[in-house]
Amino acid sequence: MDFRRAWITLVDMINGLIAALPDLLLALLIFLCFYYFARRTQYFVIHLTEKRQPGRHPGKAGTDQRHCGWAAGRASCPLPFI
Repeated sequence: MDFRRAWITLVDMINGLIAALPDLLLALLIFLCFYYFARRTQYFVIHLTEKRQPGRHPGKAGTDQRHCGWAAGRASCPLPFI
């Protein structure tokens, strides 16, 4: 049985992978730039909303508005379980 053709195909695949490394690294760098920009934008938006309306961010403790309406007032809202 002759494995010459399979060996050549395998070597060509490895050479193709090595040749694609610069493109993969460039794609990873571009992805990381966009990821960093998205995270900074998320932080910026949360910071602006917290500065404008403190205590209404759903991730903060003590601000769960699901159990009471916006017009119900703070006194009728139940305390969150911690």
